[in-house]
Amino acid sequence: GLKPFKKKRQNLRGLFSVAPWVLQIAVPAASPYKSLKDVVDAVRSGKRLKISPSRIGFGTEVTVRRLFQAYGLTYDEIKKLGSTLYFVDRKEQAQLMQNRQLDVLFTSAPPVHPILLQIEARIPVRCIAIDPEIINHMVSHYAGYIECVIPAGKLKAQKETVQTIGEMMFAMCHKNVPLEDAYAVQKLFGRI
Repeated sequence: GLKPFKKKRQNLRGLFSVAPWVLQIAVPAASPYKSLKDVVDAVRSGKRLKISPSRIGFGTEVTVRRLFQAYGLTYDEIKKLGSTLYFVDRKEQAQLMQNRQLDVLFTSAPPVHPILLQIEARIPVRCIAIDPEIINHMVSHYAGYIECVIPAGKLKAQKETVQTIGEMMFAMCHKNVPLEDAYAVQKLFGRI
């Protein structure tokens, strides 16, 4: 198993790719931040931001931790610089953002994540970009990451297409599932 996984999963067979799971970095529409680098620069300057990377150990949180490391920051350093990290589930993220108690929210799903639409019903939000050199770093240093975009207009306040990263989600089955059954599942989902 590659980190963060502790052991190798064997006896699996890939059936088909489902969809890209796209990292969405949301901020209130009036936020001055246009990119993750802007957020990192604000943290480094001592601005006390409230950031939610998702829950510890979730795929989104692992990606966020790696992104901050690519920018040269650890969670401990972010806290020492005065910002607050909220490792909460999506429902709590939405409540914090809607109550204007969160500056930056990270979530992953095909764009646009339903939680962002829920937030948007109360306050305008938009997604910000990851800088191209950091996207290149993530794609070249970690297996599975791909370049993605969030098109303009996915959120009401989303005026520009933004560059981000994602991962392909795959449908898997046990290697002992009979081939005819695996084929039937692929056919059911229109993959054959």
